[in-house]
Amino acid sequence: MEQKGCHRKFAAILSADVAGYSRLKQDDEAATVKTPESDNQIITDLVKQHRGGVVDSPGDYLREEFASVVDAVHCAVATQKELQARSAELPEKRNDRSEGYVPTAPRQ
Repeated sequence: MEQKGCHRKFAAILSADVAGYSRLKQDDEAATVKTPESDNQIITDLVKQHRGGVVDSPGDYLREEFASVVDAVHCAVATQKELQARSAELPEKRNDRSEGYVPTAPRQ
């Protein structure tokens, strides 16, 4: 039985973070903090191009939401290609995809 006022939708969730971020931050904090900031803008643009939205972005972590698993996978591949093309020097990004029902606030 669905609770009153609780709406659900199916979503594909894409998560990305910088592998070894804490270690990199210890080595060179200023450069390490700058890299995710510039990467986040590139990733955010790619997410929009693939009909998704950024849900959360604390520190080196980005959580993105897509209505389609296909769009999420295409965005993940495009992200990897873009970051690799920019520079082989960038810290490795990890991507994880999952799907499931997520609660949403009722629309008014």
